[in-house]
Amino acid sequence: MTPDIFALVIASIVTFTATSLDNLLLLVGFRSAESMRPGVIGLGYLAAVMCVSVVALLLAAVVDDVVPFPLGYLGFAPLGIGVWHGLRAFRPQPEPPEGTDSSEGAKAADAAGFASVFATMLANSGDSFLVFTAFLGDTRSWLDGVVVATFALMALAWIRIAGALVEHPRLGEPLRGFARFGLPILLICVGLYILLDSPTDAIVTP
Repeated sequence: MTPDIFALVIASIVTFTATSLDNLLLLVGFRSAESMRPGVIGLGYLAAVMCVSVVALLLAAVVDDVVPFPLGYLGFAPLGIGVWHGLRAFRPQPEPPEGTDSSEGAKAADAAGFASVFATMLANSGDSFLVFTAFLGDTRSWLDGVVVATFALMALAWIRIAGALVEHPRLGEPLRGFARFGLPILLICVGLYILLDSPTDAIVTP
């Protein structure tokens, strides 16, 4: 692995982490509720991540051809989102959802459970979609596969981490604190990475 590709993988990991901490909390909530099989939860989340990644990749390819300004300027999207999250960090935050409603006393069917997790994660991935599109648009097209593969591996890691957190519930509160205050910093770093020229950029900023 060349240094440039290694740097791209690290940046992809940071990008995923910066936009997916809230989804990790949702995964923990779904797992904690124990109303669906863990495999169904994981599959629903992985499908949502890949859906967001593929649509972002397609949009980034279109942006590559039609946007009349350097793609590096798309870095203002995650930068702005990071600032917005930074402002929100100083406001009272609600607790993350605890998962599906189990008041009826029965587990949902696997198909319904998959749809529930998929729809929830997809609806909660607006930030991820904007940042993934900017990141992929700023990356040379032949390296897009590296980014998407890294996102997929990170999604699998998130599933494993969520399971571990459920087994150690005392880690939940520190994680929520980090998601609240660390998320803006990570997003701003991603935005700056995209804004700054690097050897992996599709088009450098003049």
